[in-house]
Amino acid sequence: MAYGPLRTHFTSRKRITIDAGLCVGCKLCMRCCPLGKVIGYDADARRAYVDDALVCGGCGACLRICPANAVHMEEELVRGALSPRMVPVIAPGQHRATP
Repeated sequence: MAYGPLRTHFTSRKRITIDAGLCVGCKLCMRCCPLGKVIGYDADARRAYVDDALVCGGCGACLRICPANAVHMEEELVRGALSPRMVPVIAPGQHRATP
């Protein structure tokens, strides 16, 4: 099996942010998150904050439930490269071998 040249690809990743000026501290965003590790709560400031945006799966539950519209989601493109060994190129008439 031949392999193609190194290819660059782009993937999108969703990242959430919380506007501290709009947050009312209700903790609804924190409670509705299916992952439970994305949003934290600062008890002193009585505001939610993004604890680990890279864990976020981008489901948008926190965005929909926030009564103050303090949660925002942005989509960003991330550039990456695929190794030539990851991109098989199959010539016409050849079949991919199954393990």
